[in-house]
This record gives sequence, structure tokens and C-alpha cells, in this order.
Amino acid sequence: MGYRIEEAKAFTVDLTRIGGSALAKEIVEEKIVLEESTALIPSVSRNYQLLQKAESFVSRRIVKTRDAFDLRLLLDEGAVLDETLKGHLNDLVMWRELDGSRSASGSSRSLRNSVAPS
Repeated sequence: MGYRIEEAKAFTVDLTRIGGSALAKEIVEEKIVLEESTALIPSVSRNYQLLQKAESFVSRRIVKTRDAFDLRLLLDEGAVLDETLKGHLNDLVMWRELDGSRSASGSSRSLRNSVAPS
């Protein structure tokens, strides 16, 4: 979907990538107003954006200032992690710890093979 200003394409919105990994309840429609027309654009909620930023923040080897800034901005705008989103973040942290301990012990391949479906 593209939007035009004075016959030049101003920007496009890629609608094909939303929903694949986002929880259905976290997809919201935002109203975009351009001159005299409006459009509803599907987007992830602020709460889900907070989860994504928190995941980035805890996953990086070197923390980026931009992630911290975005976290603060989302929190200031009222974003919160409900119990479901907290669970997702907790799962990520636990998987990273498990993966780190397997890598450190050199047993990641054997553990992966032992839990792989037959």
C-alpha cells in the first residue's frame, strides 16, 4: 500500500509481514490521516513493541543506546508487559541461559539430538 503526496510516492506500508510472529491479540489498527483521506493500518501494539525491544535489549552482547531509548519511550507512552508478554520474555531469557550453558559444556549437540522428535 503506498501513499502519494503531490504525485510522488511518500512512503509505503508493508502489510504482508504482520501477523507471522505477532500474537493475534497484539495486532491493532492505527488510523493514518493524509490530507483528506484516512486509512486503517494494521500494526503491533505498543505492548508488543515493548516486548520486542526488551527481547533485543537482553539478547545483544553490546547494548545499544537506541534500544534503551525506545524502551523508555514506550514505557512513557504507557506500554506494559501483561502476564502473557512477561511469559514470552521469560521464555526467551530461559532459552538463552539454557543455550549458553549447553554451549559452555559442549553438550548442545547431544542435548539437541536427545530431545529431537523421532
